Amino acid sequence: MNNELRKSNTIQNFKAISSRERSGRNSGILGVYSAQLKNIKNGTQKVGVNLTNNDEANNWLRNILTTNRLTVKNYKDRSSKTQDIFKVHEIETIANGSINACLNALNAIAAAGSNIKLHKLTCSAIDQQDFGASNYQLKLVLKIYV
Repeated sequence: MNNELRKSNTIQNFKAISSRERSGRNSGILGVYSAQLKNIKNGTQKVGVNLTNNDEANNWLRNILTTNRLTVKNYKDRSSKTQDIFKVHEIETIANGSINACLNALNAIAAAGSNIKLHKLTCSAIDQQDFGASNYQLKLVLKIYV
């Protein structure tokens, strides 16, 4: 997974923050990483979206997840608040699918533009002993500025 994230054309500044051994039934190494999503450009035109309200943001995110063949397991609006002249919506979601589906969804989110920020991301194998490429879980918290 780490190598796939490093190779992704939309991830930059990927680095390990910490790691520790995890004991028990799902033993292994737990790593925490830091990265930034690049804004993708198509030629000279920026590929992006302009979301104007929370409903549009919810529909946009659900569409990205399902279009990229991820199964949404949990979805909730965490909060809405005003910051400067923007209204900030925070959305949390958990979706399952292949590692490629997770990376494709991240690429689509990175292409969205400047009013969408990836606040938190966890992408991990559901089976911590198998690490099969078709069985991953993507947890996201997005901040959407409208």
